[in-house]
Amino acid sequence: MSLLTAIPWPTLLVLTPFLGGLLALRLPDQRARLGVGLVVTGLVLVVSAALAASFLVTHDAPPIEDLSAPLPLVAARWHLGIDELAAPFLPLTALLVVLLLVAAPKRELAGPMIPAILFTEAATIGVYTSLDLACLALFWLASLVPGAYALRESIPAGGKGRAFRAYGVFLVLGALPLAAAVVWIVSARAGSPLPFDLTAPEPALDPASQLPIFFLLAIALLVRKAVVPFHSWLPVLAERGPIAITALLISTHLGAFLASRVMLPLLPEASAEVFPWIADLALASAVYGSLLGLAQTDLRRMLGFVLTSQMGLVLVGVAEANRESLHGALLQMLALGLSSTGLLLCASQLEVRAGTTDVRQLGGAAARFPFLAGASFVLGLASIGFPGSLMFVSEDLLLHGLLGSHPIEAIGLVIVTALNGVTIVRGFFLAFLGTSRRPLGLTVPDLSTRERFVAITLAAVLLATGLTPTPLLLARERVVLALTRGSSTHAVGGH
Repeated sequence: MSLLTAIPWPTLLVLTPFLGGLLALRLPDQRARLGVGLVVTGLVLVVSAALAASFLVTHDAPPIEDLSAPLPLVAARWHLGIDELAAPFLPLTALLVVLLLVAAPKRELAGPMIPAILFTEAATIGVYTSLDLACLALFWLASLVPGAYALRESIPAGGKGRAFRAYGVFLVLGALPLAAAVVWIVSARAGSPLPFDLTAPEPALDPASQLPIFFLLAIALLVRKAVVPFHSWLPVLAERGPIAITALLISTHLGAFLASRVMLPLLPEASAEVFPWIADLALASAVYGSLLGLAQTDLRRMLGFVLTSQMGLVLVGVAEANRESLHGALLQMLALGLSSTGLLLCASQLEVRAGTTDVRQLGGAAARFPFLAGASFVLGLASIGFPGSLMFVSEDLLLHGLLGSHPIEAIGLVIVTALNGVTIVRGFFLAFLGTSRRPLGLTVPDLSTRERFVAITLAAVLLATGLTPTPLLLARERVVLALTRGSSTHAVGGH
């Protein structure tokens, strides 16, 4: 028996940050909590990176699975697994948590925030590794609860009301339809010994049952991806919420993962009928977000609308479901996770030093904070697809995936990318260049060593993966072909 099968790796990856969160709750000192968070997440990063590397080396490697016997009455089971689809997202999640713990402002990590981050990390990994739909739905709900509690306890009173209400609506809308879909599947698959199994979706759901289940899952998908009209939570949290929780919600792309793991393979007829319309809605949402981003005066809110727009583009690629668009969407999920976390951290670090992110009061910050300005500029370029970055590769694949069948949508993608580029460059110029409009004390420092380390790490990973994307593409080839083979059978992508 090999080491990959002898140890329950998926379960350990979920339990490690969960137990770390429980331990952190019992520690009164923030430095001790931070130490626990860094140790447990560092372990998760090392293990998950090694497991993901096994799929880079052996492209047809079987999934690494843990499963229990079916539970009585519900026919669900503890079934976790790591495959080509999930593998890259596991080290990405752990890496983002490590970097957030290292570089987030100390006031952002006060109180219950560090345990909440660890619990969110555990539940997010649970979603990625779940091969049972009931298990996935439970982890999905669990990924939202710690952030709600931390948001209520930690953010300043002035922004608490609106941000907490936005998160509450997001929590309810994003979780209840998914739970309802799980219940509906029980009746739709009556007689099946394992109705929630995602590895062997047989007997297939009949088309009449697929549509209502698809629409329930689509609501969860659209809310999580902040697609209009379910988008308002993201700019509010980006502007007023805690950076770590906001970054994890945006950067982990659980909505698009739900579409790839569940909706395309389990509901092929419904996907063929509805996903093309979802692609149009996501593109319209991307255009809307890019236009609103141009009008913002707060840097964090500006980023919120840019990220809303970019998350819509990810969904366009998944919904088109051809080989190039899926490869592009999966790469963009990784690129956007890294760049969005970096930009949110830069905005929060500027706010700590200047006391505001209102660009009408900023200006000239590059003279005082040259490393912060450089990090913001490089990560901003990487987020809009500058050549050599991973976002450039993903956008190129998305564009080629759309050109053949939907040239109008391809034009829309180019327009959205250009508008987002204008917003990012405009925000940088207003905040960092020109004449300073806000006096700063002479003792305000530039980025610290730990903050510089995080900025350099993010930029290096985006550049390294952008220059050598082939291993990531080859590792995902089998799962992408499986999804496109099923979608082409049912004519996904035309309407």
